[in-house]
Amino acid sequence: MRNMDMEHFGGTLDATVAHDLKLSLQRKLEIIECPPEASLRLAMQYLRGDALVWWEGVRLGHCGPDRLTFADFIREFDRKYFPKEAMDKKKSDFEHVSQGDMTIREYEVEYNRLRRFAGGGITKEDLIRKFLGGMRVEIRNRCRVVTYYRLGDLVEKAAEQEAGMFTKRYIKSIAALVGDRSLLCASQHHHKILRSRFINLFSKKSTALMVRQFDELVVDALSGWEHRGTVVLLTDLLQITFKAMCKMLISLENEEELGSLQRDVGFVCEAMLSFPLNLPWTRFHEGIMARGRVMEVLEKIIRDRRNETNSHNNNNHEDFLHQLLAVDSDGSASSSDHYTKLTDAEIKDNILTMIIAGQDTTASALTWMVKYLGENQKVLNILIEEQTQVAKQASDKPFLELDDLTEMTYASKFSASALASMKIVVVRFADADADYSAGSCVNQTNSTMVKESLRMASVVPWFPRLVLQDCEMEGYKINKGWNINIDARSIHLDPNVYSEPHKFNPSRFDEEAKANSFLPFGMGGRTCLGLNMAKAMMVVFLHRFITTYRWEVVDGDPSIEKWTLFARSKSGYPIRVSRRL
Repeated sequence: MRNMDMEHFGGTLDATVAHDLKLSLQRKLEIIECPPEASLRLAMQYLRGDALVWWEGVRLGHCGPDRLTFADFIREFDRKYFPKEAMDKKKSDFEHVSQGDMTIREYEVEYNRLRRFAGGGITKEDLIRKFLGGMRVEIRNRCRVVTYYRLGDLVEKAAEQEAGMFTKRYIKSIAALVGDRSLLCASQHHHKILRSRFINLFSKKSTALMVRQFDELVVDALSGWEHRGTVVLLTDLLQITFKAMCKMLISLENEEELGSLQRDVGFVCEAMLSFPLNLPWTRFHEGIMARGRVMEVLEKIIRDRRNETNSHNNNNHEDFLHQLLAVDSDGSASSSDHYTKLTDAEIKDNILTMIIAGQDTTASALTWMVKYLGENQKVLNILIEEQTQVAKQASDKPFLELDDLTEMTYASKFSASALASMKIVVVRFADADADYSAGSCVNQTNSTMVKESLRMASVVPWFPRLVLQDCEMEGYKINKGWNINIDARSIHLDPNVYSEPHKFNPSRFDEEAKANSFLPFGMGGRTCLGLNMAKAMMVVFLHRFITTYRWEVVDGDPSIEKWTLFARSKSGYPIRVSRRL
């Protein structure tokens, strides 16, 4: 089984995960040409936990004269884990599948995933017609003038139309501060190259490592809060998330170096919405100088890391930089004709971008989440009960693991299918907009508490776009060259989209949200790559905080800080904490 590269199966309530695992098992047994009489024995070695108990029950209940076969195993497996009701549900999902807020590439993946359950009898023409009918109107109208003989031709045409309408465009000060090679500001073509290189960093393995590391940081940071009097929550969270990002990205843990780097990153953030006038007394100039110092620090880290590699002095760094340099040095991705080695400038710009995005947005979102919880005792009580039970189950482990998050159903339902989809996949350049790794599970990850906090806070309140060609949307003509902003906060607080939008109600996300109505991580090919890591960080902190402390608010001022790129609490939300008994 080890040679088959198969994970053990312990049972699941997710029918799709079970079905995919079954197909994977059958396919790999076929590849190794396993004889029927040995297939059952191999399959049994693959079972663990509840699944093993289930199969033992099947064996004990078998009364026929013949021995159980692998075909019996598959039949009983489907009866248990993929019953007729599950198949009917998948058929219904295929009947109603549409693009919604997915990119064309993401829509294609979901369409083909559900198409497997539709059965036979569907013609090629029907498949093309159905895919076309599920596309967003503005893209569908641009694709109807051509006759398509293959679904792939329609997908390529639609992706071309989608890509050619808008591109991201931040103001000049932001581009100058994070760098024009940053994912935030790169041109459309360059962005695809960068995204295809960075997407594999956000794998299940990386997320699992981050969960353990972040939990360790949180436990250490929270340990002395009850002795400090007033804790300004945002300030402390900015320190925690900054340390977490530096550990994850570049393995930087020295307190003095972290403090200096955090100050400079803070100057960069403060200058992002300033007028881009580079004179000594301006905030923009202060930010540019700070960026220069950050680039020097990152350049030294990259140089030292390469020297370690050349001298075979392996310090076993488990960080993003190690992965990027390892791929570039051994050429493991060079088998692709479209592979392009990242320059040091690209690496540095994007490490700075990820530090800012991971620190500021996560800390701000966590601050608002604690505020909303403190104002909603009923929700808090439900959450405390759930998290206390999780803490008991994980009491034999020093730190939380990724699988523990699946037990936090009210905080954020990290489904088994979401975790299973977070694989390391080398993405072809042509498919760079299709998030096949951690990003792709956003549509499979059902969350309640975290989603409602993100909706209410709208930490990233707007998304700027540049119009690349004349177009019309809902009767409005938009000219090429115009700058437009997608106002996420207005959408999140629209009473036509969410009933009682100013009321904190996590249960609203028990039902599927309307298409294009939930935008905390952006949309389409520019969707935040680290969305699942951000959700995981929020859940980990929430678990530790509410199971460790009670708190009272010192200053509940709901005002938002002015002249910041992200929606931050003006007061920082100062609180006093006391330990739970």
